[in-house]
This record gives sequence, C-alpha cells and structure tokens, in this order.
Amino acid sequence: MYKSCGLAIFAILSAVIGYFWYSHRFPSWKEEVVLADRRKIIVKQRRDYIEGYGTRKTWLTFSLPEMGGEQTWSESMSPVLIAVTPAHEVYVAGWPSGFNQSKMYNLPKYGYVAYKWNGSAFLRVPFLEIPREYRQETNILRCFPRLAYIEWENKMEFGCDSKGHFSPNISREIDLEKMKSWAIRNAKLNNVLPKSE
Repeated sequence: MYKSCGLAIFAILSAVIGYFWYSHRFPSWKEEVVLADRRKIIVKQRRDYIEGYGTRKTWLTFSLPEMGGEQTWSESMSPVLIAVTPAHEVYVAGWPSGFNQSKMYNLPKYGYVAYKWNGSAFLRVPFLEIPREYRQETNILRCFPRLAYIEWENKMEFGCDSKGHFSPNISREIDLEKMKSWAIRNAKLNNVLPKSE
C-alpha cells in the first residue's frame, strides 16, 4: 500500500514539474491587437523559449477576413507588428534580437524582418514595403507578459523594455534610425555588415 501511495505521489509530482517546465519552455498567451483601421483582434502567441538564449521560435495565430480566416505566422524571432492596409494587404514583422537569429535572416539592415500574406502563406518582403503609416508603432508584445490574456489598454500602459521585461511607460514607437544603428552595431561585433532588406 505504501509503495503504491509513493508511486502515486511521484506520478503527481512528475506531472506538476512537467507542466511547469513545459509552460516555462513554451509560454503562451492571448493578447488584443488594435489595427490601423481601429479593428481589434485577438492574437494567440506561443514561444519556444530557452533560459539564457531567448526565443527560438514564435507561433502567432490570428484571424482576418483578408486572410480567409485563421492563419499562423511562425518564425525564429519575436513578433512586433501586424499591419493591414486599405488594399487588404496583411503584414507581420518581427525582430530577430541576437546575432545568430539575425544571421538566419541575412542580417536585416533595419533590425526588423517583414512578411506579407500572399493568399496562401506569409512570404518575406523588405521591411520598408510596409507603408510608413502602418509601421509607426508596435502592436504585438515581443516580451512575455506572464499573463494568460492581455487587453489592449494594458499594452498602452505597459511595454517591452530593452531587457525583455513587461514594464510601465515603455514607448511603442518603431524608430528606424535607432534599429538601423542597432543592426550595424550587432553585425560589426561579428566583423560583418547588415545585408538584407
């Protein structure tokens, strides 16, 4: 009897530890995103995250009529923006934050990497292809909020700081000159220069 009780306790503890490991390694949450036309959508984020390395992969799932319903954007970077133009073009942009990730995307000149929905998949395009008025501010969290659901109003008050923490009073502005300088500095540390758009 004591043996079966011990096995049951071991199984429960293993399940609890496994759950916490999985939720730490693959954090997920839902967040509200407001588009330029003031539509509010719900986006689900899931990450493959390793302590000391950061985000290895992101899955961003959301639904828009311009995409024919729910689709998933998945890349090895943190997302920062979903943009939809009046011409029904859907863009997603992300930030490969470290040199190894940037190298995977051919060292982007502006730090950001953009994708456009082509009717069946997200294809990479130059970041500057996103019209200027639709790439002024981020609307997706690139850091972990440690909450299951984030309302837009919270994202207006809190943002992702330079260390990846969800903190108050953080600007959501997309500063191309600042990111261009970051991309050059990041590349020069490895004796190369940024290459791709």
